[in-house]
Amino acid sequence: MPYPTLRLKDGFASQSPELRDDVKRLQSALIRAGYDLDADGQFGRGTEDAVRVFQRTCGLTADGIAGPKTWQLLEPFMKAPETPHEPDTDDTAGESPVSYPTLRLRDGSASQSPELRDDVERLQNALIRAGYDLDADGQFGRGTGAAVRAFQRTHGQVADGIVGPKTWQTLEPFMKAPETPQKPDADDTAYPALQLKDGFASESPELRDDVKRLQSALILAGYDLDSDGLFGRGTEDAVKAFQRTHGQVADGIVGPKTWQTLEPFMKTPDTPQKPDTNDAADVLPGFHGDLSWVHDREGHAGKTYWPGGASGVTLDPGVDLGHASPSLIEAAYKSLLSAEQYTAVKSVLGIKGQAAKQALRNNATLRSVRISRSQADGIFKYAAKPYWEAIVRRFPTIREQSSPASVQTVMLSLSYNRGAGNRNLNVLSQPIKNKNWLKVADLVGAMQQNHSLAGIRKRRRMEANLIRSELA
Repeated sequence: MPYPTLRLKDGFASQSPELRDDVKRLQSALIRAGYDLDADGQFGRGTEDAVRVFQRTCGLTADGIAGPKTWQLLEPFMKAPETPHEPDTDDTAGESPVSYPTLRLRDGSASQSPELRDDVERLQNALIRAGYDLDADGQFGRGTGAAVRAFQRTHGQVADGIVGPKTWQTLEPFMKAPETPQKPDADDTAYPALQLKDGFASESPELRDDVKRLQSALILAGYDLDSDGLFGRGTEDAVKAFQRTHGQVADGIVGPKTWQTLEPFMKTPDTPQKPDTNDAADVLPGFHGDLSWVHDREGHAGKTYWPGGASGVTLDPGVDLGHASPSLIEAAYKSLLSAEQYTAVKSVLGIKGQAAKQALRNNATLRSVRISRSQADGIFKYAAKPYWEAIVRRFPTIREQSSPASVQTVMLSLSYNRGAGNRNLNVLSQPIKNKNWLKVADLVGAMQQNHSLAGIRKRRRMEANLIRSELA
């Protein structure tokens, strides 16, 4: 069956009923293909946008004009009988369906009607209740557009950023709660919404400062990036990872909720951030660094395992039973394990290599040992003790109270990750002796950058950035 070529503005009042029917047929096919629009017979911006997205998806030129190729690819969606588009309703008897306008980027700006701003605000409040990080300011900007696209992807819709009937219908459960103003940060500090490309040369110095503040907080939270005031892909990736870690929608946009979650990592001059030492000083004399930072880098296995090579059976948080002392094992694990499990753990002390692998395979009780992440946090100081003692023997001055907390953290990280005797650490002797901490950061950042493992290269850069952030 031949179909006419259709484009923007086709099917409006001045045109033939046949043309409106053709536009309706096109819209019905797009609706069945998953696009969010009304089958009203009018080829408006929403229909054009849906056609463009469909064309891009199918590898066609995305010109928004429905010609023969576009019709041909829509053929599978034209088989079903024509059914009217269902109104957006919760099927409550006796109630009229609620009508919401189609919304898109730039709706609600100052030049537009108060009613449209109210509709945008209603949309934003629903997205906030759905867990998205934005302000309900009545303006459909890039942040709102990104939240809409993320919501659409999550709910299996075409992520075109246009809020049509289907998107409104899916948002319905988040529109029931009473309108309440968004709760501000506890200290009432206002931070701007930031996103990709903010802070580049054409923008204000104030915006670059805000991006730097964001980057410094992310570095303190353990992410690998530079504090350069430019919101590039690396910063966006770090924001997304931070949001995922903290149960937020990972859209890469830094709104009120993300700023609030970053608050513990936002140092201010009068209240420097206090590192989480996990009460480590009783086990690690002189240590006032951040044990949790090192632990986060090591990760959590969630089970008993054998890492390979000359290692022994290993328990979270990375305690190698082939090399651990009986006193360490007693202090760390005796109170956490059953008597049977503790006996099984002690039975493999000092066993290394293939013998350790075989011992783990043959001992079901040993394999049953599980240390939770919170338990591992509590005993990490015992796991770190031999590494701290070894690095202090090599660089005695780092245990002094005047040593920056970040330097202690990094030196423990180096000892834990590569060994206190690693020859790469030779270059640190003189700058540590001279207390030239920025030089230490530069040398650590340049260390092992030719290593075959990307994780090793990245960790050295993260360690360097941690020191630089404290000294900035």
